[in-house]
Amino acid sequence: MKESLQALLERLLEVFGPALLPPPAGREAEDPAEAAVSAVTEALHAVSLAGLALLSRRNNFSRPVHEAAAEVLSDPSLSAHARFQGLLFSTNRDFFGQVFPVQYVTKDVLPLYLRKYLQILEEVGRLAGLPPGERSGPEAVRVLQDALTFLANNWTGTVAVLRPSPKVVEGPAVEVLGGPPSTAGKVRALSNQIRPGLYLLSENHPPVPLHPFYYFGEERSYVCRMATSDGIFFRAFGGEGYTLLFHPALLMDLGDFFFRAGAYEKALRLYRLIENENREAFIMVSALNHALAARGLSVRGDYLRAATEWELALAVRPDAPVLYHEVASDYLAGLRHGHAAGALNRLLERYPVSDEGYVALGDVYSAKGDLSRAQRAYDKALLLNPHNAGAQEKKRQTQERLETKPAPEGEKAEALSEDILVNLTQKVRARPRVPLVGREAALGQLLEILSCRDKHNALLVGEAGVGKTALVEELALRLCERNVPSALAGRTVSALNLGALISGARFRGQFEERVLEVVRKVRERGHLLLVENLHHLVATGATRGASLDSASLIKPALLSGDIQVIGITDEESYANILEKDPSFLKLFHLLRVEELSLEQVKEVVKTRLPLYEEFHGARFPEGLVENSLEMVRLSITRRALPESVLDLMDRVAARVALSAARGERPTSEVSRRDVIETLSEMSGVAYERLSLLDRDHLARMEEILSGEVVDQEEAIRKVSRLIRTAKLGLDLNDHRPDGVFLFVGPTGVGKTELARSIAKLLFGDEEKLIRIDMSEYMERISTSRLIGTAPGYVGYYDQNQLTDQVRKNPYCVILFDEVEKADPQVLNLFLQIFDAGRLTDGKGRTVRFHHATIIMTSNVGTHLFSKARVGYAEARSHVPEEEVLKEVRAQFSPEFLNRVDEVVLFRSLTADSLGRIVDLQLRDLKDRLGHQGKELVLEPEARALLAQEGYSFEYGARNLGRVLRRRISEPLAQLALTPEWHGASVVRAFRRADAVALELLPHGRLQFEVAVHEEEAEGETGRKA
Repeated sequence: MKESLQALLERLLEVFGPALLPPPAGREAEDPAEAAVSAVTEALHAVSLAGLALLSRRNNFSRPVHEAAAEVLSDPSLSAHARFQGLLFSTNRDFFGQVFPVQYVTKDVLPLYLRKYLQILEEVGRLAGLPPGERSGPEAVRVLQDALTFLANNWTGTVAVLRPSPKVVEGPAVEVLGGPPSTAGKVRALSNQIRPGLYLLSENHPPVPLHPFYYFGEERSYVCRMATSDGIFFRAFGGEGYTLLFHPALLMDLGDFFFRAGAYEKALRLYRLIENENREAFIMVSALNHALAARGLSVRGDYLRAATEWELALAVRPDAPVLYHEVASDYLAGLRHGHAAGALNRLLERYPVSDEGYVALGDVYSAKGDLSRAQRAYDKALLLNPHNAGAQEKKRQTQERLETKPAPEGEKAEALSEDILVNLTQKVRARPRVPLVGREAALGQLLEILSCRDKHNALLVGEAGVGKTALVEELALRLCERNVPSALAGRTVSALNLGALISGARFRGQFEERVLEVVRKVRERGHLLLVENLHHLVATGATRGASLDSASLIKPALLSGDIQVIGITDEESYANILEKDPSFLKLFHLLRVEELSLEQVKEVVKTRLPLYEEFHGARFPEGLVENSLEMVRLSITRRALPESVLDLMDRVAARVALSAARGERPTSEVSRRDVIETLSEMSGVAYERLSLLDRDHLARMEEILSGEVVDQEEAIRKVSRLIRTAKLGLDLNDHRPDGVFLFVGPTGVGKTELARSIAKLLFGDEEKLIRIDMSEYMERISTSRLIGTAPGYVGYYDQNQLTDQVRKNPYCVILFDEVEKADPQVLNLFLQIFDAGRLTDGKGRTVRFHHATIIMTSNVGTHLFSKARVGYAEARSHVPEEEVLKEVRAQFSPEFLNRVDEVVLFRSLTADSLGRIVDLQLRDLKDRLGHQGKELVLEPEARALLAQEGYSFEYGARNLGRVLRRRISEPLAQLALTPEWHGASVVRAFRRADAVALELLPHGRLQFEVAVHEEEAEGETGRKA
């Protein structure tokens, strides 16, 4: 229920205070409606004066706004206030936010309140035209209630006197004269350099000087009421009646405002009052005489003489934007387009943020027929002030003229086919709309770049498949929907087809003509030009002995701002452009497009899944594709998410649909097996290996690794715990590698084998292990082999050992073997990898390691294990960990060790563990024999003998493979060539003295055996029945 007029009047008086809002008198006090009209008028008067104070401090001339401003000072009626504020706030929304500030911390809310206030002003303006007797009707009362409610609820400005204080810490002294005092404390931290006077204090904004519309002098404060031919009438705060003030400085400042508003007669009257006392006023009178003479000449049509008079006035007042507009207007009317443009360019050099200056410049170019430059001028005006309605309308009209502009007579016909410049906006509008996921921030940055005044070209850099083109397609849709800043609204995106541009250009100069024709068409149409694979422009079209390529041909248009380009490339190609033509890249703002997170990719899958189901007629069970994302990411490394998973969805749906159409399956529902089989075909990774890529393996990590690496349970537990945390995305720093480990311990105890097993467990393939022998990097200069050499040095184009492999295979395990042998300068390279998860190679490309697991092996502290006597279960397997760590700290620097997640100690092997290693190494051989229908049986005594021969402290179990080959594989090969081989089902290996003998056990009682003795080093064999 709305409040009564009387209650609203009381609230309004409380908010504004008696100094700003004097109480009604006489008949107005008796009639609530008339009292409300008077109160609204006084409140709007206070708002208008605040708006005038803001307008006077902006060096921008808008004829409609400044004419209304001069009018409201001469005729402070209700209709004049409504008209002035409607023009001022609709064009300058920031002014509205300063006058009514508290509610508008969130910019999205500002247009809603402004729209409501403009509606109230329009209704109040109509109400002002009614006779007093008709202002008491229901509709009039509703309008007054709305106006009073808005003003009482939203005015938070405080008019106060600020005086410098000798105490710097306390800030200026504040004397509140009108409005709520809550904001007075906000100015305590202000500098004491502030000038004494009246200020408007508001939330979240610095104080606004109100002089000369509010005047403080002789310890009294006044508010401006009306400008007349006799002078300016002021009302004293807290007083009644009006007073003519003749303070010279006050009249000078008010005259200056009228001058800059184009009200030359009113300014002249004020200056005449003081010209005898003030030399500056005398000079202003001279300038005003030239201005009035110019206006008279312009009315009579003598535009060039008028322009001369304006130039004379401008020589006296070069700081008045209105004079630049006046002289340009008369030059334009006299068809001197160059002079008009020159005058406005002088204005923009002096005041580069004048949006109305760019509008006027656009009008000059439009009249001249240079529509492309006119449109660019309007774009710049809208960039400075997106709410300039005049610029918006003129831009629209110019765009229509450009699109319908006929080709000049004699000009050759359209030389470009539609295949060269493809209307991307039209293409994406014809497709179903797909929501943009995870790219709002990138889209916002792209809009910022395109809205820049000078360098407004964007270069999107990112790996293939991250969604760069999809980002531009979303931009094209939003431009079409005008859901972007006004300067960009309605723009069309055209994509350049480089293949079609080159195709058919057979003769010298023909290709160059096509490129320049593309530039001309894009400039005339005002389109945004999309160039995918921008790196192809560099060197494309260049001939032997000449360096003029496509990029060089479009550089002038980019430098002048005639066209706007959005380029797309990948990291490697970006580095190549940087090497070949760095000046070309200076014309672009770089925008890196990173790969989406798994959660964001899942959202992309959900939005795209219905499209594939509808197209193919297949059905995906809920969660099937989402649960396969990790498998896709690990197997398809050449393309990033989400493109790789979208390709998989399309392919597997097509596979299932075709299979169902041939009657090979009862339904068209996609199964997990279909996904893995299709992914195997796309990636080249075997089905069996893909099926291993399951999160369940992370839960069973200790169990699986213990089956591959023997007797290192503590080491496996430490490694598994950290890798599991990282792979599940629960580590504290997701930009670091998924675990950085330093494996220390005797040689041959399973350090390298554990790294190989981790690669197989995590990625399904031991080839995911990148092994680098650090003994090859013992010299400082060898760092170039890891990351590549700088441009100009030998080996720049060669593949390096680390960054190139990680770029091609980001999901991997990196093994730095015998890391203690590397030069310390080489180890310093690893600090950035361990800490930030990235490294820049010799070509300037940044390689990320946040999906890699890094393992370093070291033999530091091995001598501690050799102190115990030879044997399997002696004290050497129980060397205190602290002693080993002490050796490690002595070998490596603190900054290096601080970046290592775990130093993992490997123990010496025991007899039992060596026996298990024998079984593990014979496992593949047993499996192959099993396929032939034979079983290899190894007796315990033989196992122990093989373990004893295959182990030494110096080499660990590394020699075991050679012993097994000599004692088992080679004799077995001899047996396989005997006639009795085919009738046997069991191969028994047993110990005989110091040798291992093999015998064949057939289905009958006949037995064949082969004994290999120590002295038979050459592998001699014997056969015994």
